[in-house]
Amino acid sequence: MILFIDTTDPESAHLVLVLNNKKKFEHKFQVERNLSERLVPEIQKFLEKLRQRRIRPNSVKKSGGKNFLFSGIDKIAVITGPGQFSQIRTAVASANALAYGLGIPVVGVKLADKNNLARILKHPGSQAAKPFYDRGPNITFSKRTL
Repeated sequence: MILFIDTTDPESAHLVLVLNNKKKFEHKFQVERNLSERLVPEIQKFLEKLRQRRIRPNSVKKSGGKNFLFSGIDKIAVITGPGQFSQIRTAVASANALAYGLGIPVVGVKLADKNNLARILKHPGSQAAKPFYDRGPNITFSKRTL
């Protein structure tokens, strides 16, 4: 099972759960300027909804007396760019942290390859994905400090 994270759309984020080598379940949510606060809770909400619908009954294990939502995920795939700087950075950092915590590989996918599921499935993954930026950050100063 692969959790796929795409935050390249400036207005929404897209989560996909790949089961049996097919895109099966999707969840889109609107983002404004709060993706860093919402991404992991939205992933949890998405996985919990699937668990409640008994989509993943055999993959949910007990961990410390609680259902562990992330069990059964073998790999995390994340779009590494190009896209908006903050959104790409948030998605890649979150995917890397989840993969590290779960002890599973993460696959960095460029936006042009996002629909190439066969390549994503074959990729063994690594310990960390690296963001890809098509240009440097546009850092501006606050008008209050000038």
